[in-house]
Amino acid sequence: MNGFAHDSRLGKFCSIGPMACVCGNVKVGDFNRIGAGSIIRDGCSLVSKITVGAGSTVVKSLTVSGLYIGTPAILKSMSKI
Repeated sequence: MNGFAHDSRLGKFCSIGPMACVCGNVKVGDFNRIGAGSIIRDGCSLVSKITVGAGSTVVKSLTVSGLYIGTPAILKSMSKI
């Protein structure tokens, strides 16, 4: 079961892992992956081609494509695409 709250938008070709929670007013770009058990907090925006690692918590908007892990989620590696 996933949580996807009010006024949130999901881009094209995205995947959301089990038990992930996307809080209110979140904008998720295209080609993103949100890992199992991750939380995307209210009002955050994610640009395209982002991977959020399992169990991570996004507390602010992510403006650079790449892999984000941890609580709070930080950029681990940049996307090469």
